[in-house]
Amino acid sequence: RIGGELNANLKNLDGQIHNEIERIERALQIENDFHHLDKELDSYLQISSEQLKSSQHHQDKGIIFQTIFDRLQQAEHELNKLIQLSERLINDLPRSKYEQLKRIIEHRQEHLQTLNKTCQQARSEHKHMIKTQHRLNEDLIIINDWFRRLIQDLTQPLELNLSLNNVNDLQDSMNQLAISIKQRLVRIEQALRDEPNLISLSDVEIRERLNTVEQLKYQVKSHLNKQRIILDDIHQGITQYIKLTSEVKTVI
Repeated sequence: RIGGELNANLKNLDGQIHNEIERIERALQIENDFHHLDKELDSYLQISSEQLKSSQHHQDKGIIFQTIFDRLQQAEHELNKLIQLSERLINDLPRSKYEQLKRIIEHRQEHLQTLNKTCQQARSEHKHMIKTQHRLNEDLIIINDWFRRLIQDLTQPLELNLSLNNVNDLQDSMNQLAISIKQRLVRIEQALRDEPNLISLSDVEIRERLNTVEQLKYQVKSHLNKQRIILDDIHQGITQYIKLTSEVKTVI
């Protein structure tokens, strides 16, 4: 009877030892998986960090930012798996060792949050830059077309009825035109001042349109000044004629 109880106790103890060995082996495997996954996560974060630093040198920033964003999404997925693994070890590791795993997770979380914030900000700035470039490009196309029409109009002979009111109206129109030209050019100059990096060396079309604006601007101003000089001369002539006519009438 005593021998039977002893055998039962030994068998029970053997089972407990076996279960404990399995628990320890399982915990070791989970811990190994944790560290292996942590290395993968760290690799994702390091690559993303390096790509963010070098993104300013990439020609197609939209693609590189999307690549970084996708990798950070994958890193977040890996981080969640890392947290799940650590939770499975909460009762199987010494407290100090479990706290060490928690610190690793916290460090990865902070790094990931920083990279996400940096990536989001860089993508937003890039999208804003693209929109601004698109708007500038449209403005340049419009102003170049407008300048060409102005040159065509300003090279036509003036239609005058030789009345002072008519000349005054034309002079006012020329003054308003000069103001309008200045306002449009100021808008473009302001956009370039506000965004110093708006135009890169690869933006050939925008640079060509800017050069065209400069060329046409001088032509328009030249023709406009010629018209204003002609109108000033005509205005002076009509004024003198009216003055002489008035003096003659007074004498008579």
